[in-house]
Amino acid sequence: MSAIIFFIMAKFGPNISQMTLLILNLVMDLMIMIMLVFTFKPTIRGIKVLLRDVINKADKKEIIYVVIFKLLVALGGGKMLIDFLHLIDENFINSFMADMIIKVDGPIQYAISVVILCLLCPIIEELIFRNIIFKRISKKFNAYIGVIISSIVFATINIGNGIAGAFLFGIANCIIYTKYKNIFMPVLVNFSYNLLLVILVIPFFGNNANYILFSTRNAGISLLVAFLMFATGIFLFIKFFIKNKKYMNEYNIELRNNLEMNTI
Repeated sequence: MSAIIFFIMAKFGPNISQMTLLILNLVMDLMIMIMLVFTFKPTIRGIKVLLRDVINKADKKEIIYVVIFKLLVALGGGKMLIDFLHLIDENFINSFMADMIIKVDGPIQYAISVVILCLLCPIIEELIFRNIIFKRISKKFNAYIGVIISSIVFATINIGNGIAGAFLFGIANCIIYTKYKNIFMPVLVNFSYNLLLVILVIPFFGNNANYILFSTRNAGISLLVAFLMFATGIFLFIKFFIKNKKYMNEYNIELRNNLEMNTI
């Protein structure tokens, strides 16, 4: 969905209003949600069982940990790219960022953003990328190929200067899905990250967009800070992966056992 909006903004730039983009995004997300409901046909009882499982098993520290490393990698990686390009051509990157910044003006636009980011996107993304793409590729090949391909597609759809963070976030949510066997667990992680965006990032940058338009005078320092953020996020991700990769191995064993049972 982000890729479509990104293309529209790049194509039409200032000729299309932010309200139009938000409404377009909302309508497309609602259409996708309706299709997913018809595809999965969830029952109220089944949803209640999954939600009770989330309440009983959710690890707040783990959720915060994943949100932090995703934020560090996304912001750090994005800032590195912007700062590096800024050192090469200041006018180009300033013009590009001015066109691409998403401004949320007024309570109505903010409310629509909250609905999209906190209610629709987490459910849609996790159902498509974890419950469909990851599971199907894992069954055909193995869990590691499934996590890599689904995360690459996830990062591509969430195109932007935070694409590296989206890729690692996809891997983390695949691991969380295999760990808890409950799609609402990665949905909760996705929701938590987006909630942070609508509480802190969107209000901040909506009124202070010039903070991300760096001048050549401070771009070098900003690049260093961005690298440290990015490196810290990568380090935290590696620790998370090493600690939880056993769940991927268990999922692979489970897939092989199911395959052997089906061939008997």
